[in-house]
Amino acid sequence: RTFAGSIFLSQPAAHSIPCMMCCGPLAALALASLAAAAGAAPAPELAALLEEVARLHREAEALRQENALLRSQDAALRSQDAALRRDDFDLRRENALLRRGGAAPRHGRLLLADGERRRHTGAVQAQAETARARSEPPETTEQGGHSLPFSLPHFHAPIHALYCLVLCPFACLVAAFLWHIQNPKDSEGKPLHGWTAFQAKLRLIRPFAALVLFGAVEHILLHLPGLIESVASQALNDLGQYLFEAAAVMALALLIYKQAARFEHAFAELTAKEIRKLEQRFHETTAQLRQKLHLDAMGEALHNGVETVHHGVEAVRHAMWDGVQNLEGLLEEGQDSSEELLAKQRPLQPPPTRCSCGAGIRRQAATAGHVCEVM
Repeated sequence: RTFAGSIFLSQPAAHSIPCMMCCGPLAALALASLAAAAGAAPAPELAALLEEVARLHREAEALRQENALLRSQDAALRSQDAALRRDDFDLRRENALLRRGGAAPRHGRLLLADGERRRHTGAVQAQAETARARSEPPETTEQGGHSLPFSLPHFHAPIHALYCLVLCPFACLVAAFLWHIQNPKDSEGKPLHGWTAFQAKLRLIRPFAALVLFGAVEHILLHLPGLIESVASQALNDLGQYLFEAAAVMALALLIYKQAARFEHAFAELTAKEIRKLEQRFHETTAQLRQKLHLDAMGEALHNGVETVHHGVEAVRHAMWDGVQNLEGLLEEGQDSSEELLAKQRPLQPPPTRCSCGAGIRRQAATAGHVCEVM
């Protein structure tokens, strides 16, 4: 019972026509076979349910026949409308030919045909509205009152179908993705928190929110039947499409501009930071080079000083050696002069003679005898 009630009794009759036409006899047959297999008489609820199913099936059949009749009437009205359009085109062409040839137009025939065409067009529109009112179920409010003064917006234009199926969810997804990955920071590079971060994220997704809101409001305003005439509705619909496309392009351009400005600012900060690092490294390298050059100059000066001292020591050593040689020469000269002086001061002695003993030189002495000096 719950299964049958959920299928056939929870929906209105107008919305259950395909379900009743396909599943109604099968469900009734299944319930009847279950009751026969159980070997018991059908319960009152089951009998009532079977009667309800049969009634709904009959109503569905009657609605199907009425729908077929309305379709045939609509086809006939469309053919009549096409014939009237052809007559109107012929009359307009004839009128144009008459005006171009200089002859006076046949006002009576044209006015009569125009009046008949307008009366027939009004009758066709009235019949079409009556058929549409019969075919469509009445719309009721939530409190169960009468039908609404206007139908709900229906998405039949391609641009709005594209908006509802592709662009609006895509814009929402892109906005959600940007909201998730956005990490706003202040001028010093510290992340923001609280209300300031929320405002920064809102400023980021503002173009997408404006695009979604514009599309929704524009669609609702342009698809309220009875609000404006059909020709004006078509013109405004085209204008709305152009405005919507322009708003989409402007929103995307604004987003691209903001992202480009953001990336440019980040790139400028990164470039300035790298330039500061390079300047600091350059100064450090320059200071190291200056210190190294200073140390090299000091080493070179010390080396020059050592070489100068070495040359001075060599010069002193040579001077001392020259002085020693000069002193030796002076000493030799003094010794020679002293020997000469001593030789001048000794008395003259006879030249020595060879001693007869052969052991030395015999010298004459003042006393008797002789002295033998060994050579």
